[in-house]
Amino acid sequence: MEIETFRWADLVTVTVTFHPDFLLLQSQLQALPRDCLKLLVDNASSADAQRALYALCATVPNVHVVVNEANIGLAAALNQGVAFARHMRSSAYFLFTARSG
Repeated sequence: MEIETFRWADLVTVTVTFHPDFLLLQSQLQALPRDCLKLLVDNASSADAQRALYALCATVPNVHVVVNEANIGLAAALNQGVAFARHMRSSAYFLFTARSG
């Protein structure tokens, strides 16, 4: 029997944000494995918060951002992330929320 080796590149992390605490979010993103794909689903934060989110994400490798025009709720936003992870054929995904400020 052959045992598959887990690769961090097969992991997608999903973080839902709404006016996040950027220091906490930066710490979270930097703590995640460099090779994993990091998806941030923003639940309709303000334009200023979204600009700051994009600026933060530009400093961390393998980050993708999805911005919802309306706050669709935590469960629906997490489901968006799961759908993305499945679309990317991820073998595993972790779900997070960013503490809101």
